[in-house]
Amino acid sequence: MTNLSSKLETWLKGLAAETVTELFIWATLAVLVLALVEAMRGRHSRFLEFAPTLMTSLGILGTFVGIVVGLLHFESEHIAESIPKLLTGLKTAFITSIVGMAAAMFFNALDAWVFAPRRDRNGVLPEITPKDIHQVMSSQLAAIEKLNQGIAGSEEGSLVGQVKFLR
Repeated sequence: MTNLSSKLETWLKGLAAETVTELFIWATLAVLVLALVEAMRGRHSRFLEFAPTLMTSLGILGTFVGIVVGLLHFESEHIAESIPKLLTGLKTAFITSIVGMAAAMFFNALDAWVFAPRRDRNGVLPEITPKDIHQVMSSQLAAIEKLNQGIAGSEEGSLVGQVKFLR
């Protein structure tokens, strides 16, 4: 009985690097299209948050699969014949990385500039962080301190100062 790693190795060796490239490009583009469709519908789902990570991960996985496929087709006894196969695997590696990162960057840019403002107008609030809450509370505290100074301050312009002048 063979172990799982040798079965995987046999399966990967049966793949052509060009097939791997096509598979990962189409998978990445499918995720991009699904994310764009969901974003155009105005939905903000967990899938939309995960889509750029998934596209990048597909690119990275394609990188490793491309390198492995290239190395599996490399034969040290026949170096001259093996180098083109190795380079084809490396080409797969770099192309899948580029496609994955480019798709994620493209979607993130569209999401930030097109879809997020549309979602905000549709009543879906962006995520509020503790930093946002702190900023609002700090500005409110400054306004309360000014109000307190205006009411109870010792200057002539304060409310208490004006009441003293009236006496």
